[in-house]
Amino acid sequence: MVRIKRFTAALLVVLFAAALVPQTQVNAASAKSTEIKVYNYLVGKLGFNTAATCGLMANIKHESGFNISGTGDGNTSYGLFQWHAGRKSRLISYCKEKKLNYKSVEGQLTYFNYELKKSYKKVYEYLKSVDNNASGAYKAGYYFCYYYEIPANRSVKAANRGALARDTYWKTYSKSGGKQIETEEKVSTDTSDSKVAFTRTLQLKTKRMKGNDVKYMQQCLKKLGYKITVDGSYGKGTVEIVKKYQKAQNSKVDGKISKSTWKAIEKKAAAVSAASTSAVKITEQPQAVTTNAGKYVTFSVKASGKGLSYQWYTKKAGASEWTLWPGHDTASTKAKANDSWDGMQVRCTVKDSSGKKVNSKAAKITISDPLEITQQPKSVTINCSDTVKFSVKATGKNLSYQWYVKKTDADTWTQWPGHDTASTSAISNTSWNGMQVRCVVTDGSGSTVTSKAAKITLNGDEVAVG
Repeated sequence: MVRIKRFTAALLVVLFAAALVPQTQVNAASAKSTEIKVYNYLVGKLGFNTAATCGLMANIKHESGFNISGTGDGNTSYGLFQWHAGRKSRLISYCKEKKLNYKSVEGQLTYFNYELKKSYKKVYEYLKSVDNNASGAYKAGYYFCYYYEIPANRSVKAANRGALARDTYWKTYSKSGGKQIETEEKVSTDTSDSKVAFTRTLQLKTKRMKGNDVKYMQQCLKKLGYKITVDGSYGKGTVEIVKKYQKAQNSKVDGKISKSTWKAIEKKAAAVSAASTSAVKITEQPQAVTTNAGKYVTFSVKASGKGLSYQWYTKKAGASEWTLWPGHDTASTKAKANDSWDGMQVRCTVKDSSGKKVNSKAAKITISDPLEITQQPKSVTINCSDTVKFSVKATGKNLSYQWYVKKTDADTWTQWPGHDTASTSAISNTSWNGMQVRCVVTDGSGSTVTSKAAKITLNGDEVAVG
């Protein structure tokens, strides 16, 4: 019975501890890769010495385990440093403003640098001042935990993180001498056309062959239509694609790229690129427009290819087919809009000298009613206590109204509360003599137009004096 109780108690402890760990899991290889990225960024771009960097890394290890997408505290904390609640929101907003990916090492550490300098200046200055030795690594880990992370029971946790920085990270990263660590991830996965010279036969080995030559051949095979991952690593997937290519060429099927195979693949890929380059292609699409009836609109398209010709087509709102737009057969065309164009789409068909053609994307036309006062409020002469009425008429979409007044001795216009319709009325009083009223009309887009002022004149002896 005692053993069961102990087992249950131990199980509860394990479950409780697991609940405190960031919820999103990350494998060891991925974590190690991120760890090296973090080290290189902290040392290279943020300029921390190795000791300060080790202190920061010890805290990241405890906070997220180097999982850049790690979440915790019921999904309210996020990222390397487990930014919580409002700090998480500020991370995302900052990265969006700076056009950074908040889910990347660069985005999170760029924000961390900003946050540290702006809101934790003393922590930043301390990290920059620590000695670059094992003791400095301990102090950096301890201080950062105590004054930046501020967890529960922070004295104990700060000491643990300081020890991790000194006993583990310093022993590992002090060997780099403060320099960034070379990683295999420096192999690019872009698909540029830059040529790479043959220097070795590419083949499958226990330790994979990696480099720009592998990436270049993968790019060439991709251009030839093979579904291949361009990662610069000569693995089993690449070998199978090479075998498919060799079989299609009736050549020896061994999965190796010798010099002769290299030249053949390169030549065929270059031919495909040349054919692709010469084909007609839209390089700049026509843009949608919003305009008023009676105004001229221009549509333009840009394309690459030889001996190009152009023809524009239209499709009115509700129509199912495109129709020829007579007389509109140049790259840029102009016409006067009318009411029937509302919702109409236009596009251009571009043809090259070989007869190949391509359609541009469709550009939509929206005809809007111009925001304009068509009937102004009129001045009135009335008796005191009479009901006075003012009206305004305007064109436009989704209109709203607000009336304003300016009394005889006033310098500015003030809002007339409760008077927010096209027509409004009120009972006059003696103070209104000489008062002016006007209306501000706003459309759905936020544009405004102000009516002319209408003046109120009260008759004879009923006018207030003084």
